[in-house]
Amino acid sequence: MNVFVEGMRGKPAWYAASIATPGASLQPPMGSTVPPLRRPRANLSRWPVSRHPLGRTLLMVATLPLLTQVVGSIFNIWYNTFHVTPFLVGEQVGLFERSILVFNVGIYPVSVLVWLAAVAWLYRPLRALAKGKTLQQATLEKAQRRAVHLPWWFLAITATGWVLCIPGLLIPLLTAETPLDPRVVTHLPISIAIAGLTSVSQGVFVVELTTERFLYHRLFDRTAPSESAGVHPLSLRGRGILWLVTAAVCPVVSLLLLVLGSD
Repeated sequence: MNVFVEGMRGKPAWYAASIATPGASLQPPMGSTVPPLRRPRANLSRWPVSRHPLGRTLLMVATLPLLTQVVGSIFNIWYNTFHVTPFLVGEQVGLFERSILVFNVGIYPVSVLVWLAAVAWLYRPLRALAKGKTLQQATLEKAQRRAVHLPWWFLAITATGWVLCIPGLLIPLLTAETPLDPRVVTHLPISIAIAGLTSVSQGVFVVELTTERFLYHRLFDRTAPSESAGVHPLSLRGRGILWLVTAAVCPVVSLLLLVLGSD
């Protein structure tokens, strides 16, 4: 009975009487009014809406992909510790440590700053849109292009950093007076290639996910990125290829490099 009373609370009297009386009509009597039904407002945007503040949103877009680079660096350090450092002798150890220090202090921070600047550029147009201001069409299209092209920015910046590691760490060792062990020449590029392939491909995938989740609904109102001028988004086929590279190609190539290095 209590359940019935709770269910009838807020209902008109004729409705409660029709439920209590079997066979009664559910039509309201003449002259009575029916309260309007409350329907939830539809989300007209085709993109998921993020409730995070703008600053925190851009911070997540910028920092989450960098975690993949940390994982790649951890693997690279582990590999070099067991497969490169044991074959270094004399002054080669000092040269190797100084080269790593130069990259950690110079090259890596510059790469990170360039990436952060590429993401931070979006703050001003996104803030203007959040305040309800109307951007000039050229500014809006530029912001749309930057958001869609962030995966390519990340790919170019991080791939360049990993590729520069090979000559940057190997050339100083070759200039030492003591002949360099051939195994170092093989294992050092292998460690960098494995770490770079895995971290860059995973990072591009993370950038693609975060930009679609946190930025697209702010820049694209019921439109697709492919419909914007000068935009080259990652297509469905491209995402499939990236997924394949990340999940299959990189592990297989890594195993082949390890087998080559063991020989």
